[in-house]
Amino acid sequence: MENAANSAQPDACRITCDVLTGFLGSGKTSLLNRFLHTEAARGVAVVINEIGAIGIDQLILSQISENVVLLESGCLCCSLSGSLRETLLDLKRQARAAGHPLARVMIETTGLAEPAPILNTLLGDRILTDSFTLGRVVSTVDAHQALGARAGEAEGP
Repeated sequence: MENAANSAQPDACRITCDVLTGFLGSGKTSLLNRFLHTEAARGVAVVINEIGAIGIDQLILSQISENVVLLESGCLCCSLSGSLRETLLDLKRQARAAGHPLARVMIETTGLAEPAPILNTLLGDRILTDSFTLGRVVSTVDAHQALGARAGEAEGP
């Protein structure tokens, strides 16, 4: 029986998945928005995970790119790994059917997500590893909050 490494396509033939994570308000959507305005964003689809009752990030980003998909009703890291698999495979099928090359998928997590389960899904799901490869994991940090927390630690009691 073949293992996943032997059956997977070479990296050059697989679609790269980047994960954009960071706490609420740290600039994930702003960074993604700026990226989508560049030439490098051609052939990129975006998957946004929203945990709130009303998703707004996809509304902001869909004005720039039509390849924005919203995963709602839960946190990707906790309950939607099956939804992530299906969403990625659907994006691949839709791109192929439309004749548009899909080179990269950007996954923006909710500000409350733990990225490790998402990475485990991307790295450990054989169905996904046949077609997708993990690219970058980018974590945004609110500089003001980070500096404030660090200054608070230094002061001590």
